[in-house]
Amino acid sequence: MTHDGADAASSEPETQSESESNPGQPRQQLDVLLSNLAARGWKKSGAVKEVPVGDRGTYFMATYKKQGWTLNARHGTLSAWNQ
Repeated sequence: MTHDGADAASSEPETQSESESNPGQPRQQLDVLLSNLAARGWKKSGAVKEVPVGDRGTYFMATYKKQGWTLNARHGTLSAWNQ
């Protein structure tokens, strides 16, 4: 996460791992995590990218912004990444 100038001391920490959000499938976990970001005031910035990685999985990337902060959300389903 990067910050563009807002007072970091006054901001509440907003962290959540995929494993905390939902013990189900990885894509479902990602969807829950992104919904939680939106519910906490994070705004999607730019296009969401989801591309296949050959026939072995997908790669997802989205950018969110809030009060001068930038958060890059990434997720990969390539089996080698998930071991």
